[in-house]
This record gives sequence, structure tokens and C-alpha cells, in this order.
Amino acid sequence: MSRKMNDGALSEPPKVLRGAKYQAVSEELRRRIKSGKYGVGQRVPSIRELSQEFQVSSVTVTRSIQELVTEELVTCGAGSRGTVVLRQDKLSSEVAQRTTLACLFRPHRPRNEVDNFGLDVLQGIRQQISAHDYRFVYHCFDEIDYQRKMLVTAFSPWIAGMVLDVYTPTDFLHRLAEKKIPMVLFGRVEVMDGLSCVAPDYERCGRESFRILAEKGYERFGFYGPPLPEEAGAAHIYPLDSFHRGFKSAADAAGVPADRLVCFLENNVTEGKVLLDPEDFGLPRAKDSSWRRLGVFCSTDTRGRRFMDAVAKTDLRVGQDVGLIGYGNLECNLRGRPPFDTWHSDRLGVGIEIVNELMARIENPLRPAAIIKMSPQYVDRGSV
Repeated sequence: MSRKMNDGALSEPPKVLRGAKYQAVSEELRRRIKSGKYGVGQRVPSIRELSQEFQVSSVTVTRSIQELVTEELVTCGAGSRGTVVLRQDKLSSEVAQRTTLACLFRPHRPRNEVDNFGLDVLQGIRQQISAHDYRFVYHCFDEIDYQRKMLVTAFSPWIAGMVLDVYTPTDFLHRLAEKKIPMVLFGRVEVMDGLSCVAPDYERCGRESFRILAEKGYERFGFYGPPLPEEAGAAHIYPLDSFHRGFKSAADAAGVPADRLVCFLENNVTEGKVLLDPEDFGLPRAKDSSWRRLGVFCSTDTRGRRFMDAVAKTDLRVGQDVGLIGYGNLECNLRGRPPFDTWHSDRLGVGIEIVNELMARIENPLRPAAIIKMSPQYVDRGSV
């Protein structure tokens, strides 16, 4: 369908270019300036007129005009003068279109039979970035000097936004924030200007896991996870401590005494100890009359599998003497025997949600940063 332009001529609607809407508008305006349609000293149509023509919001057009101001192609005068063309010379090759997203992610590893959570999230990220016709570059934590490399990438002129993994150090987040472009942190919540966060609702999983175990009549309650931040000597490196907060807050609200609560924590910061034997969890190899039913919530299915392996070395019955809930619905749970109850997160969906939030921030620079908590689904396999 043709469209009437301001000068009365008929023209096809502008071609939708790769990238965000504001970039498509900027590119079309650059083309018109270069072709002479808007001559030097001539006023560019108003924001309202351009909004109607391109069928985008005034915010999008304003950002497009601001790009041209930065490139010194136009100037925004006061009053009725509006936006005026300054020059029509060929655009410098240094003026790069921002159509690339940068990502800092956990080390890459082949798909395996234990845990592919990160790979599936990354697949969702790639899939959605491709759907938006953006390019994607990323660095991993196991790279030598990864922080310097990521900073160089982040400050490149073609980078429109950044996706950051849960393990990104907080001080490094602050350094990246100096770039002042949209950022989304996956897997944990940090309150920081310009930073959106997308994470599973870990605390809810902890609360609900306690509730399920309590309703099944377990008398004692255990949490199996990594060292809590204060014990590990690091602030918020392990966001899975949110599981423990939710679990313990629900136990406290139910009035469970301290002697009926136990934490099994791996000291994987100093000694690298992994819990494997029944004695590590206070489990008797032969049950006696003093045994009181124990319900355990594990922060990951990999830990849940270790706990189940320890139980297998005893005569305790799963679902009766001991109950278990894991998290992640990982391959190690599905392939092991017996499989156990867990929480399932839509891994691809998490990756897609991360990119959707980032794109919304890119297309609307006035959109405030958001904290998005995704609710995992409980999977009942009879281990409680």
C-alpha cells in the first residue's frame, strides 16, 4: 500500500531494516538525508509526523533523531525551527548500526547426561536474538582476562545491549553499567540503575517445598545446598541461597523448632568436599526405633541425585522414611533410579524472556528496568 508523504508525493512505506524499530527509522532518515530529499538547512518532518508515517511511538522517533544528532547530521533547534539537516556528506564507516547483543555466560560444555540447564537457556537466548534479526557475541567466565574482553566488547559502537549470567561479580556489573546501555542479568536479582533481572522464583520454591513436605507429615526438615554467602565468604555469588531463605522462612512461620531443622552444606569453597555417604546426611545405614521421618529439599537435582545415592546405601524407604524434592528437572534426575520430585523451569522460555526484556528496553529507552521472577512448576514423581 502506498502512502502520501509530506511533500504530496506518493512513496512506498519505508523498508523495515534489521534491528530495533528506532534503528529502522534512523536508517531511513539517513537515506533521505544522503539522497537530498531533506536538504541541508531543511526542516525534517516533526516527531508527530514521523510517528504517523512510520507507525511507531514518539519515543521511538525521538531516539532515532537523537542518533542523527550524535552523528552531527541534524540539529534540534528551539521553537518552530524543529529538527534541521546540518550536512549530507557520506556517513563515516565508524558510525556503526547497533544490531549486536553481547553476552557473558558460564563456560561452554558439551551436552551431557547430568545438567544441560545453561545450554538450554543459551539456546533460548540465541533463538530469540535471531528472531529479532540481531547478531550475538559472547564471552565465558573461563576465558583468560574475560572481564577486559567483555568491557572492550560492551563499549564497541555496534553493541545495543547485554545479557549477563548469574555468576557475574557485582563489582563487574557496576563497571559494565558505566556503558549506560540496557542490561539483563539472568538468575539472580541485583538492584542497580539500568539493570533488569530475570530469574526463577527461588524463594517461592523453597517455601512451597517446605509446605509440601510438612503436609506429607515429615517430622524433620533438611536443606541441601552450597555454602550460604556468609559461610562462603562471598556476597551473593551463589543466588541459590534464596532457596534456603524461602525454606527456612516457611519453617519459621510454621513454628518448627531449631532441632528439627538441618542444613547439609558443601564446603566447596575451601576443601571441595562433596557429600556422598549416609553419614554425611546423618542417615543410619540400618533404621532403628529412634528414626524420625526426614524431608529434604535440594537446591539442584545434581545434589538430589547424590542424596538418593546415599539413601540407597541404607534400608530407609523413599517416600516414607525420607522424602526428597530437587530443582531443575535435570537429566541426572530423569536418568537415575528412582527419579524424584523436582521443580521444572522452562529453560528455553527463560532464555526467550531474557531477550524479550532486553529488546523492550532497547526499543523504548524510557522503559524502566524490571525484576521478572518466573514461577517453576512442581513435578510429582512419588519421592515425597
